[in-house]
Amino acid sequence: MHILVVCAANRCRSVMAQTIFKQLSENIHLSWTIMSAGTHAEHGLTADPVTIRVLQRNGYLPDTSQRSKTLQEVMHIPWDLVLVMDHEQRQAVLARYPQLAARVMVIGREACPVIPDPYRQGYDQGLKTLKLLEPMAQYWLGRLVAQQSIAS
Repeated sequence: MHILVVCAANRCRSVMAQTIFKQLSENIHLSWTIMSAGTHAEHGLTADPVTIRVLQRNGYLPDTSQRSKTLQEVMHIPWDLVLVMDHEQRQAVLARYPQLAARVMVIGREACPVIPDPYRQGYDQGLKTLKLLEPMAQYWLGRLVAQQSIAS
């Protein structure tokens, strides 16, 4: 399974979601490819330090060597699912990659159609974003595992 998580700059939300997905999938012994990228990312920037701190203080092990990637840098991979943070980002991805229409989904679905960007908003906003992303990652992971079970 190949999962791509997308936000704007690939420094906060997608880094959080990627870290959550990786840890959850490893906990149940899945060896999936999980990456992140940004619709407007500048290549090579580090993750936001507040994002790293929020993840670490909440029991996650973020990859501190990870650098931001543009969407174009990762589109050579055959993604099974591309999760974006809001409908605007979904449209941005589909404008460039219309062939992915059936695989690009808003991570929060109807329950939370926009995951707010915590960039430069401080620790508390970063924590709120993390707490929104955790159940969403659990939902998608459960759904994907169930789909794989049905398909096998």
